[in-house]
Amino acid sequence: IVVPDKLSLFMEKFLFEHVGLTASFNIKVSTLNRFAKKSIIIDNSKQISKVGSILLIHRILNENLDKLEVLKNKAYSFSYAEDIFKTIGQLKASKINFEEMKNFNSSDERLSGKIKDLALIYEQYELNKAGLVDASDMFLMSTFSVAQGKENRKILLVGFDEFTAIEYSIIEQLAN
Repeated sequence: IVVPDKLSLFMEKFLFEHVGLTASFNIKVSTLNRFAKKSIIIDNSKQISKVGSILLIHRILNENLDKLEVLKNKAYSFSYAEDIFKTIGQLKASKINFEEMKNFNSSDERLSGKIKDLALIYEQYELNKAGLVDASDMFLMSTFSVAQGKENRKILLVGFDEFTAIEYSIIEQLAN
């Protein structure tokens, strides 16, 4: 059974009632992220941790203060770097790359400035992680192999309100 990353007690109760389970001894419950990541094998030495990624973004923010239009006023905050890391992860999950963002145009100058600043940080992040694989990269890589070895299994996806483009791709592979 594949569930969202944040499974509430109410959802767990709902799941057990509607699937007709009285115990969970014969089933595996996993989040979609963990389920997808189990399908790929990456050497730990080639990974960059979440903290490492946040520190890298913090450094990028501070090294590019002269190039940033809108996002430079909070560049010294580590929590801000973490928020940008999460945003980059969501952009990757939605299959949006920094090249697309660079070409973004809007009559709203502040919005254009934010998108272009994010594109600069996103690009610098990808270049500076020097081939290391972060959590978002692993999720993207898993879309190529998640369905392998899953024939003749029942996989239930429950409790999701919405899916990103990458998550939908994983579900599509499983269905096919």
